[in-house]
Amino acid sequence: MNFKKMTKQQLKEYGETIGVNLDLKRKKAELIDELNKASIQERPVTSATSIKSSTEFDIKQYIWVALFMVLLVINAEGANYSYAAGVVTNMIVKDGLLLTLIAWAIMTKGMKRESWEWYDWLNALAYTTIVARIIYIAITG
Repeated sequence: MNFKKMTKQQLKEYGETIGVNLDLKRKKAELIDELNKASIQERPVTSATSIKSSTEFDIKQYIWVALFMVLLVINAEGANYSYAAGVVTNMIVKDGLLLTLIAWAIMTKGMKRESWEWYDWLNALAYTTIVARIIYIAITG
């Protein structure tokens, strides 16, 4: 937050939102210093409450594993799993990578959304691989 562009009154109002009572009789530089000190002290508390525990399970991070396992089992029907793993890897490389890059470019650059996390990439790779495979099967029969 750029405190230098704010008025003394705006600084005071912001200070009240983070629990700092500012005296408007003081110089603006002193008010900014006090807010900076208060925000530095407040950051560890707010960040600790907003960060999930590393042991907490989040299903969004593992959807891609489930989807690739389903593809593996489907392709292993009537064959062995090492052959199916090769087929799935081929589908990922051939069908998923390019489509995932296109989806990322459209969603983050074109629509100006925030960048993807690592699991977003893998989930998108799984989705695009499956969609491309379904379209390929529908076209070729």
